[in-house]
Amino acid sequence: MRSVTPSRGSTAGGTTVRLAVEGLPADATTADVDEVTIDGAICTVASVNAPAGSPYGNVTCVTTSYGRTSAARPGVAPVRVVVAGVGAAAATSGAVYEYVDLWSSLTTWGATSLGAGGGLPTEGDSVWIQAGQRIVMDVSPPRLYMIVVQGSLEFDRTDLRLDANYVFVMGGALTVGTEDEPFLQRAVITLHGSPVSKEIPLYGAAVIGCRECTLDLHGKPTVRAWTYLAATAAAGDTELVLEEPVHDWAPDGAAPVMVMVTSTAANGTMEEAETCVLLGVDGTGTRLTLSAPLLYDHLGQTFPLDGGHAVTFRANVALLSRNVVVQGSQPMASLDKHGGHIMLHSRKHGAIADRSQGESLVGRIEDIEVRYAGQAFRLGRYPIHFHMIGTVRKSYIRRVSIHHTFNRAVAIHGVHYLRVQDNVAFETMGHTYFIEDGVETKNIITGNLGANTRESFALLTVDATPATYWITNPDNYVVNNVAAGSTHYGFWFFPEPKVRGASEAEGKGICPQGVPLLKWADNEAHNNGKYGLRIFTNNPDQVPTAASGFYPRRKPCEDVVTSKVLINERLSSICPVCKNCGTIKCM
Repeated sequence: MRSVTPSRGSTAGGTTVRLAVEGLPADATTADVDEVTIDGAICTVASVNAPAGSPYGNVTCVTTSYGRTSAARPGVAPVRVVVAGVGAAAATSGAVYEYVDLWSSLTTWGATSLGAGGGLPTEGDSVWIQAGQRIVMDVSPPRLYMIVVQGSLEFDRTDLRLDANYVFVMGGALTVGTEDEPFLQRAVITLHGSPVSKEIPLYGAAVIGCRECTLDLHGKPTVRAWTYLAATAAAGDTELVLEEPVHDWAPDGAAPVMVMVTSTAANGTMEEAETCVLLGVDGTGTRLTLSAPLLYDHLGQTFPLDGGHAVTFRANVALLSRNVVVQGSQPMASLDKHGGHIMLHSRKHGAIADRSQGESLVGRIEDIEVRYAGQAFRLGRYPIHFHMIGTVRKSYIRRVSIHHTFNRAVAIHGVHYLRVQDNVAFETMGHTYFIEDGVETKNIITGNLGANTRESFALLTVDATPATYWITNPDNYVVNNVAAGSTHYGFWFFPEPKVRGASEAEGKGICPQGVPLLKWADNEAHNNGKYGLRIFTNNPDQVPTAASGFYPRRKPCEDVVTSKVLINERLSSICPVCKNCGTIKCM
């Protein structure tokens, strides 16, 4: 047995399968095929074709009902073919067939093969996908109340919408595309809820919750999520010229494509950032045609200085739209400032600071759009939130667009080795890229763009004067990021004398203020209301004996006054790129 085409079908049966069989006798007929079975289920032989002189023959059969998949009967097995007088064909790795439970099939929901009993989920229903069961969503269901996934829920390769109050993946998997085969169609997940919705403990409402799960969200790949202007665009222009090609931003007609241009206003304001609808991309990939004229000037040029030096002033241009969308329900999400959120949390060990422990879940999120997300007035309800897991080497957030949110963009809380790379965050409230307690280490934060960070008076005190990047432990890799507009700060480097928040009890013996830098280089800030970079650590009311500032040393918790083993550290290449964007200030 060499191959099976197709390699999967509904558990209800009725799928026509073609089997390529090597060594099938040239005169074989359907009567000569004694048996075709898949994991014990009969596949009824329809035809046999064995051309003379060909090394392969074909057997065609039609699957019968398998019943629901489960942990005991997962529905994946080699196809067994027995030919009279010859014997059973040996199955190669390509001769495996998989029964899947299709959302649209009545048998998935308990009906018999004759259609008796069961019924598709209806509006307001809750759905439980049991351990070992694999359901492929091939149609858009009505709005559901809750989906609990202990098995596997996978989006089929077609345009789909999913509306629910809660999607809770507990020990199972939610898959919208994979790393190797991203989702290329359009998928929109809308999370419903209000400030008075009942909450799942720890995870909340209007949520995709992930506990000991695998979460795969992979949209159509983009080479880059943002770039720079190559030439100044004047107010009234309908074209942007970019430094790098962005062929994959071109509209495909399925939905409007939105781009964002950051402010380069001479007075330092961020309010001249604007969004535009993209009409097309030229053959070079560097010229964008817009649907309406720009409202403001946006710089894209280099100015020569004395001594052979030069300084570059260029606006950032970012792609906001994606084909896979996770969103809060509009218009109520914006009215209540209560959107959807993705929360990943589970732990199986005691000390969050222990980097040898963790990996209780896997979250792989790339090339998607998260909008109208986060929940104001509620700590822990952030658009994408990795929470108290420990080490997460297998997880990442890459090239994701997070915009128009009500509570941050990305929260890195009690985790190590998370990769946050090449993302775009626009129009957010409170600290945008947020390292929370100071226990978090070895996280990779590179190539991100944050713009238009606004105050929040509903979170921590410091969120009333927010930073686009809030860094509380120097032992993180922070390189090539851009803070392109905030009411207050671009980067706020805030290593305190001790760990704070939920990790405080477990972070004893960790003193972020004295931890040497892992890497901080080539970060850029412009159009921030106060400072591009602020280094400020200690509140004397909280730790009266601690000195204010950053004092890296070989023994981080040794008293800074008595320590004689300080380490020279350098924040490399901090670049304020416009003359009125806010100064660098260390306090």
